[in-house]
Amino acid sequence: MAYIDQTLTDGEKIISSSIFHWWFTARIFVYCLLIILMGVATLNVESLKELGDLFGYAIITFAPVLALIQYIFALIAKKTTEQILTNKRVFLKTGLIRRNTDELIREKVETISINQTVVGRIMGFGDVEFTGTGGIKIKFQFVKDPTSVKKAYEQ
Repeated sequence: MAYIDQTLTDGEKIISSSIFHWWFTARIFVYCLLIILMGVATLNVESLKELGDLFGYAIITFAPVLALIQYIFALIAKKTTEQILTNKRVFLKTGLIRRNTDELIREKVETISINQTVVGRIMGFGDVEFTGTGGIKIKFQFVKDPTSVKKAYEQ
């Protein structure tokens, strides 16, 4: 049972549950591939033959191991994070063993910001930040179609 289901109050309904975009985990492998390509490139540098080979083999060996470790942590973060809009509040829960929750009452939200990188615009993901009175901020990250989350909140 999700944590949000345990904390819903009477009459409270989930409007939107933000799911992480697939790029959240795929980017790890793209970066790993780029690092491996740099390692392979150093194998062919004549002026750094001895050092280049050592450096290149080290990168080729350790980059996939580090990428796998990062991927496992990303999967855990993906499975243990809840980014929820209800008819009464904005809710963010993170953590597997240690739990961190942020809640913002709907009436206290002053602004909603959508932040997208160039890659995010092309692939259709971004961050949605809710700012409440007193400067309290809740940020939903790697949200698939952030504009629809903003529309769901405003309706």
